[in-house]
Amino acid sequence: MNIQSVLAIVFFVLMFGFLIFKRKKLVLQKVLFPVIYIVMYRTTLGLKFMDKCARKVPFLGYIIGAGVVIGFLGMAFICFEIIRNSISLITSPGAAVSVQPVLPFEAKGVFFVPFIYWILAIFIIATVHEFWHGVASRYFGLKLRSSGFAFLCLILPVIPAAFVEPDEVQLAKAKLRRQLGIFAAGPFSNIATAGIVLLIVLFVFNPVGSFVFAPAGVNVVSVTE
Repeated sequence: MNIQSVLAIVFFVLMFGFLIFKRKKLVLQKVLFPVIYIVMYRTTLGLKFMDKCARKVPFLGYIIGAGVVIGFLGMAFICFEIIRNSISLITSPGAAVSVQPVLPFEAKGVFFVPFIYWILAIFIIATVHEFWHGVASRYFGLKLRSSGFAFLCLILPVIPAAFVEPDEVQLAKAKLRRQLGIFAAGPFSNIATAGIVLLIVLFVFNPVGSFVFAPAGVNVVSVTE
């Protein structure tokens, strides 16, 4: 058993332990229960910080507006890629696809990443995504009822997630522009985070790596006839 399998087992044991320990405070959202459902644990974690960011972040209204535009462009691009991939798979079965699920196991049509990278990515994506949903809600004056953790369950809990709950009545009554701004804030924040990480890799990690590790070419250690 490799280290990634051990980490996966430890993570799921801790997750099940948390759910059992907090079982009286859990809320069940039934989708196709008991096959597909969502378990929610409500808290007030981060709500004050979201409110502070909504008041302090400069040009936040313009950023939220840009998020709406980029969100629609992103949806159009993803739809185009899905259609293009579907056509390619039908016309050229061996063609490479550009849109794949990212999962911690190897399978056909899956982009494989080790478990620890996968779970850390989910944690970062979910936290940033829901945090900025909350910030946008507070920017437009909507009350936040709660924040918390969620778990997507396929019979058993499988994928951890996060959530922020704006007041549903206020959200339904808000103008369309504000609703779109709140909905787009999460995806746009993930795109911005990816851009920041890419810049850090290109302009910090790569220069440092090239300074520390000098390329030595190819060293032939043996020859097999």
